[in-house]
Amino acid sequence: MAYNTDLLKRVFDTEPATFFVGPPACGKGTQAMLLVDVYKKVTGLQDIFYSDSGDRFRERIPKMSERNQKRIADIQASGTLQSWLLASAFWTQKFLDEWEQGPIIFDGGPRRKEEADAFLELCRQVSPRKMIAFHLNLSDNEMDIRMIKRNEELRLKGKSPRSDSATPEGRKKRISEYYEETIPAIKHFGSETDVIVYEIDGMQSIDSVHIQIVLSLENYALR
Repeated sequence: MAYNTDLLKRVFDTEPATFFVGPPACGKGTQAMLLVDVYKKVTGLQDIFYSDSGDRFRERIPKMSERNQKRIADIQASGTLQSWLLASAFWTQKFLDEWEQGPIIFDGGPRRKEEADAFLELCRQVSPRKMIAFHLNLSDNEMDIRMIKRNEELRLKGKSPRSDSATPEGRKKRISEYYEETIPAIKHFGSETDVIVYEIDGMQSIDSVHIQIVLSLENYALR
């Protein structure tokens, strides 16, 4: 698509914090990386700060003690969300270690109200900036289909499927937690005056979703 470079640059120059949040397997990571590419083209910066909550979590697990690794594995197998405190600690440390300049992108949060508050604290006190969130929406049936497809793709790559979505019961639990934990967190996050949440129809193609996100940013520049 053709970008309105002037409008996007107006947004990016403010170095906002951009969040991608939504149900399991909604394409948050794919859309976050597409936006990273847009940031690079528009700003000329090559080192855009990007944090994937899930990848960061999995990266840290091997460095934990055996007892803590077992505890994390047990929680994962049960299909329960991991502690918001761990997720917040991991992305906070990554930000403090790596961010130098430019916009920042968080993929996968906030998933709980407490994590939303941690993001608010970071973007108000530690590194003041505006906050923009993209909430990717899916139907319950589409969530289930995509979780199954994701595990099939992992198997084809010779990797272990996600234990929290490997069974119908596990997928049902993931969907329930999204409504019980993540939706209230997004509403809480969006109720703040320095946060704007854009609702994105995640049922469309990858390109169509990307276009929605870019157009939302262009509209943000005109506010």
